[in-house]
Amino acid sequence: MTDLTPFSIVSPTSSPNFDTLDQSFMYMQLLKEIIFDMKYDHNVRQEFTDFYLKSFFDQDFQSKALRQFEQCYELHSPIWWYTKEHFIYSTLNKALRIQDSETITKMGFFI
Repeated sequence: MTDLTPFSIVSPTSSPNFDTLDQSFMYMQLLKEIIFDMKYDHNVRQEFTDFYLKSFFDQDFQSKALRQFEQCYELHSPIWWYTKEHFIYSTLNKALRIQDSETITKMGFFI
């Protein structure tokens, strides 16, 4: 017979404080609002590709995919590019994970 004594790590008298939010959550909420409110022009893809090449210059194998993205972006939906090209998926996910605001704002047109 197994002894299944209930226990709790949290004190029964404590209650969560919903008035305070984690700083990273607030930061990401503000960044999300900024990205959605930004106006993007026709040069935004060129700016992103230039930024990508400068920031990730050691990844030459991605340059062909990056040029294809730059030249043929309108032919496909953003979700198609996200699932097809590894550099978009990995760059965006890493930027969101480490909260890299510069990369996130450069990719704002894509988001």
